[in-house]
Amino acid sequence: DISHCESIGERAFQGCYSLTSVDLSSCKTIGSESFSGCSALESVGSTKHLTDIPESAFNGCSNLQNIDLSNCISIGRSAFNGCRKIKYLNLNKCTYISSYAFSSCGIEEIDLSSVKTIENNAFNSCSSLTKVTGLKLIKSLPESIFHFCNKLSSIDLSTIESLGANCMSGTAIDSIKLTNLKSWDHGVFNGCKNLISVTFPETIDNIPTWAFCNCENLSTVDLSHCSIIGEGAFSSCTSLKNVTLDSCQNLGESAFSGCTLLKNVTLGCCQIIGARSF
Repeated sequence: DISHCESIGERAFQGCYSLTSVDLSSCKTIGSESFSGCSALESVGSTKHLTDIPESAFNGCSNLQNIDLSNCISIGRSAFNGCRKIKYLNLNKCTYISSYAFSSCGIEEIDLSSVKTIENNAFNSCSSLTKVTGLKLIKSLPESIFHFCNKLSSIDLSTIESLGANCMSGTAIDSIKLTNLKSWDHGVFNGCKNLISVTFPETIDNIPTWAFCNCENLSTVDLSHCSIIGEGAFSSCTSLKNVTLDSCQNLGESAFSGCTLLKNVTLGCCQIIGARSF
């Protein structure tokens, strides 16, 4: 009986595959990997005293169904990685989420209003996630943060200034307004098959490599002010019909390869055209 225990050390119950429940109602601290690999663990009782969840604390607890994080400030790396049955999280006080913290979780909606810092792959492969709100304190989406969240269709990116590599790839978004965008990396929207339109500021004059590759429903995008179109940027965008590249100076290899409906292309003073660009 650990119901009166205030602290649990590192790897205390790691790999206890038959453990189904534990009472953490008095616990104030837990160590890294303390319940890692407890695949049968379903409930942990009240966790209202926990303010920090360390690295891999519940990593691989695939049957954990609920946990109270309402007083939690910090979530460590891979803390809940693979917790597929966690559907809901209260992160109202959470300011920091580390890499892979909720990767492959069963979360359906998430409010990140209090989060100031979030790291790469934090919600990677959350296949049930449909809605993300509260990004006003977050200026940069790191690499692969929502990669393969294939049901994610509701998210406001209008306040985001920087997009990391593959950060939204494979999601279900259908339109994007990047009002405050200042920089983006490769593959940002790769494989967003529902994406129809995207708008971004004229101050952005480059399209990263593979940025919209396999966006098969993308039909509207203004490229008239872009000077650089990266390799494979619009490869297999099979709904694109017209492209205006008045300012393009460097057109990457395979930039529009596989765009089977593309009929009209207007090229300006393009100096470099890569192999198989069309």
